[in-house]
Amino acid sequence: MRAAFKNLVDLLHRNPLVLEELLGAAGGDDREAACFQAADGVKHEVEGVVGRRNAADGTEELLLKWTGYSDAENTWEPSSAIVGGGKLIREYQQRLPVQLERSRPVQPANRKTSAYLGVTWRPEKSGGKWQVECHRVYVGRFADERAAAMAYDAECVKQRGANAVLNFPGRAKQNA
Repeated sequence: MRAAFKNLVDLLHRNPLVLEELLGAAGGDDREAACFQAADGVKHEVEGVVGRRNAADGTEELLLKWTGYSDAENTWEPSSAIVGGGKLIREYQQRLPVQLERSRPVQPANRKTSAYLGVTWRPEKSGGKWQVECHRVYVGRFADERAAAMAYDAECVKQRGANAVLNFPGRAKQNA
């Protein structure tokens, strides 16, 4: 319980907008324009959120579109300096596509190259199998290409955790 509370406090420290959302302050008055509070105390009006990223120091930054300026003048700013931007952030998140299982091209039956990460074809006397290696670690051989790709994902999650690049990212989140 203590670790979960510490993680929540850490999340709120890195992203004050989460606290704003939890308390309902962001949804309370959507009529007010979102503003950016500059270091010198000057407030600038924000038209919209165009992007989101984590900075090197772990803080969240938003790519902001400024009211009255062109797209060429969009800038990355810390999310903690935005006042009343809850509605803009919710609109930005709704525009993001939901990432489901990675769509793979259909391979012809006679072609023995895999469309999955970490899966290669190894011909053998018994007709061949799909071999899986994850970051130079041998995982095994499988008769089914999809099973081999799932074995790659499992090994990759063991090695890299949340930073793993997977064949089926939606499936990993369901199993977590």
